Amino acid sequence: MTRVLLVDDHPMIGAALDMLLRGTGYEVLGRARNVAEANREIARLKPDLLLLDVNLPDGSGLDVLRRVGRSRARPRHNSASQQAHPDKFQMPRNPRPSVTSLLR
Repeated sequence: MTRVLLVDDHPMIGAALDMLLRGTGYEVLGRARNVAEANREIARLKPDLLLLDVNLPDGSGLDVLRRVGRSRARPRHNSASQQAHPDKFQMPRNPRPSVTSLLR
């Protein structure tokens, strides 16, 4: 089973993703609502997959990716999501580790 951490500050998006993943081959370990909480939960829970919102109250899901790229406890897969303003989203030239999926 793939262990997932949801990182999204919007309650409805987080709840919808949680509901969609339950009963599938994914185990939702928890949910972080900002960059600081995501960094703590990644270190504590060591998920296999991150579902990241790009726009968070204290930064970006891409900030989380940069920090994870320098960490030893790195998830195998990362997805970034930008629902609110897809026209303003730009992928960085070299995000490490790479985003394996982008949801718009």
